[in-house]
Amino acid sequence: MKREVKMLLIGLIISFLICDGLLILYLNQETKQNKNCLISHELNGTSMNPTFYEGTRVIINTCDDNYQVGDVVAFNRPGAFIFHRILVIDYEKEIFIAKGDNNIFHDGENNISQIYGKFERLQSEAKKNV
Repeated sequence: MKREVKMLLIGLIISFLICDGLLILYLNQETKQNKNCLISHELNGTSMNPTFYEGTRVIINTCDDNYQVGDVVAFNRPGAFIFHRILVIDYEKEIFIAKGDNNIFHDGENNISQIYGKFERLQSEAKKNV
């Protein structure tokens, strides 16, 4: 009986170590992947005032494509790189509508494939122009 309990405990410990090792390997892969997904960008213009001011540096996550209403995203339009908040998103039609917090009008319909990434966090804040 003691031998069976001892073997069971050894089996459980080995299983735990294997699972723990796999989890660490998975987390290391996620960390490596996320380092490649985050880019820094300096904002230009006043369309996102007072949330973000010109000169603010933000980190944009280019791998997180789970976009929702309220997310601030960076997207491409011909001749421009836009950083605005999503007002409407329709995954079936593959479109979204965004607007700068300081803008009166929205940007019109855009294809979801135009989204480059979404706001992750501030890197550094610019000073407000008073």
